[in-house]
Amino acid sequence: MTAVHDTSHARRCASHATPAWCLRVALTCLALGACEGAPNERSGAADPQRDIPEMTVSDTALVEIGVYAERPGHDLGYVIGVALLDDGAVVVADASGQELRIFDAKGNLQTKAGRPGDGPGDLAFLAGVNGCTDGQLVARQPRRATVFSRDGAVQQVIAAPDPTAVYGQDAVGVNAACDQLLWLTRGQLPFDTTGFVQQPWFLRWTNARDTIDVLAFTGLERFRTEVNGEPAMIALPWQPEPSWATFDSTVVFTSGVNDTLRIWHAARGWRDVPIPLTARDIRAADRAGYVAYRDVAIAMEPREARSLMALDALPSVPSVAPVVAELLGDGVSRVWIRPYPDSSSGYKEAGTPARTGGERWLTFDINSRQMSWVRVPEGLALMAVRGNRIAGVREADDGAQQVMVYELRATAQP
Repeated sequence: MTAVHDTSHARRCASHATPAWCLRVALTCLALGACEGAPNERSGAADPQRDIPEMTVSDTALVEIGVYAERPGHDLGYVIGVALLDDGAVVVADASGQELRIFDAKGNLQTKAGRPGDGPGDLAFLAGVNGCTDGQLVARQPRRATVFSRDGAVQQVIAAPDPTAVYGQDAVGVNAACDQLLWLTRGQLPFDTTGFVQQPWFLRWTNARDTIDVLAFTGLERFRTEVNGEPAMIALPWQPEPSWATFDSTVVFTSGVNDTLRIWHAARGWRDVPIPLTARDIRAADRAGYVAYRDVAIAMEPREARSLMALDALPSVPSVAPVVAELLGDGVSRVWIRPYPDSSSGYKEAGTPARTGGERWLTFDINSRQMSWVRVPEGLALMAVRGNRIAGVREADDGAQQVMVYELRATAQP
């Protein structure tokens, strides 16, 4: 499976997050930006997993999409997801055109699927794409998923399982055969007198016959009562959103705040598995930066808005950063884990690909528990893994997006 929950806040701002939420994220980043790249207070600590083998990635890309924009279909707008198919094909979900673009193993455009709209086969608020073992494609959107054939024809539209949900339902994952879907349902917001809530979330696994409640949990998002009549999210530093990856009968879940994966199997239920990652100290300068941001926000808010949003009551910054920033699944048995950035500069680096040396991911086989480290190419935001290939998006010097596919090499012992 590909990424099923996008934790990049920059990507969410470009899709359908509220403007007020994006503004808060931007202000937080400005407050913390001076700390970017600063050494971590635990930087001298030994790597607890120095004996884990390291996989390497090819120096050159197998496929480049968007590098030469004059090629048909290579004029990418806003890439929200990537899927890799068994025959080497690459599927790009472009939210700017609300469409899927299907390229062969050499990067030649084969066909497109979807178009902006709300009718059958149309796409609105495209959130991601998954490839199936039979070549079908699933375009994930709020409240529904659309299944396309390899040639772009609409096969079916699958509605969310709870038509009474008032806030939102997202298809966030599928199994390899694309006949089971994982849905995230956000419960109704029970506002209290201060305007702050912790929102109930539910994960539900559905197929043609059943709807199975996988997990109910409390989201880490907080809201104030309204901005222009709509609930508005407040950005809090160092609180990652929950993340998950799906396989045929399994869901892997993490809150991001500790060193444990929760693994759910349809027949066996839940089990908790520790992962060898350690939380990093949050630097005193970062904490001071957040306090400064909070004080500026309080000063900027009109008094009438302050009565709805108790800025004075925003929580203090914790002493340690979260552990996990993101999960990906390869659709078979291996989950890829992106540790939270070492430099602990909050949202700014949690959603930004490393520009020095590339991000380091820990891969974990949920069956054998074998692990390896993989350092992806510099500036690559990893989006898909399949077999011995990985794919992601990088930003060119002119700001244009490019989809790159690389080959994974054999594991080397340290």
